[in-house]
Amino acid sequence: MLYFFHVQLKEDVVCDTSGVELPDIESARSIALQSARELVAEAVRLGRDTDFEAILVADVHGSPIIHVAAGDVVPNSLRHQTRSPALL
Repeated sequence: MLYFFHVQLKEDVVCDTSGVELPDIESARSIALQSARELVAEAVRLGRDTDFEAILVADVHGSPIIHVAAGDVVPNSLRHQTRSPALL
């Protein structure tokens, strides 16, 4: 089946016009998760905020079938950390 991986930014969506042929929806979900992880990791590596919000996977009819938000790929142990006091 053909899947399209769109990138949702804060104020725009970058549309995948080519798509990727994959055997099943689980393969598409795996690619969406990996893509989201790479986009979040790149922002962390560069020490920047990101306008990336989600990977949206659509089927050949344009219907959304998977949504992977940026926050979905951040490990639970990092989501609710409090800041340590600065060392003097």
